[in-house]
Amino acid sequence: MFFYVAAKFLFLLSTERASSSSAENGARDTIAQLNQTIQTNQKSVDGTTYVRWGRTTCPETAYQVYTGYAAGSSFSHSGTAVDPLCLPKNPIYDKYTPGVYDGVIYGAVYETFLHSAWKHLNNQDIPCSVCRIPRNNLLMVPGRNICHEYYKLEYKSYLMSSHHKHVSPSQFICIDDEPEVLPGGYANHDGKLFYFVSGSCGSLKCPPYREGLQLTCAVCSYSFNAKSSNIQPYK
Repeated sequence: MFFYVAAKFLFLLSTERASSSSAENGARDTIAQLNQTIQTNQKSVDGTTYVRWGRTTCPETAYQVYTGYAAGSSFSHSGTAVDPLCLPKNPIYDKYTPGVYDGVIYGAVYETFLHSAWKHLNNQDIPCSVCRIPRNNLLMVPGRNICHEYYKLEYKSYLMSSHHKHVSPSQFICIDDEPEVLPGGYANHDGKLFYFVSGSCGSLKCPPYREGLQLTCAVCSYSFNAKSSNIQPYK
């Protein structure tokens, strides 16, 4: 009788283990299929792109088109363009005339020497990444690091631009709040300079804004199921 009970117990145990192993394998297959679906959606024909300033990678929910160098007009030039560019690392030249400088583009650097948390980044060259997402509606929200309802957070940080006393104007950009630098990029060559942006009360309503405080920002994409969040979708 004892041997019969023992044999039955061992049979049931082996059956349970086989069932558990089968469930684990099924879960792994499901996860792999979901990951493949995500990758397929990221590369689908539907979607849009944005620049992630200050980073060499894209969020986990985005597909990286390329990574490169943040660049733009010199802080001391009144001509050329105001918008910064994310230059790829592998340029292709066509017909050219060497040594002719009409429009000129420079690398971009952090100018953060007055801000203790970012002081170590001062004069470092800024990287950038062009990221693609399977969503069409993209919005940079100045003054907030949280997206509104139905918008998904791509990344968040601080608003930056050129210095208000420099002759060269610039666009406002949102630099990632986990900033990186380009290897070997520390040198005081100036070029395109990015500073934090602070509010100045008067025509700017205070409150809710406050004099001299640096403004945050968030890059958000429309997603019907999204909730307001300040959690970035990457590790």
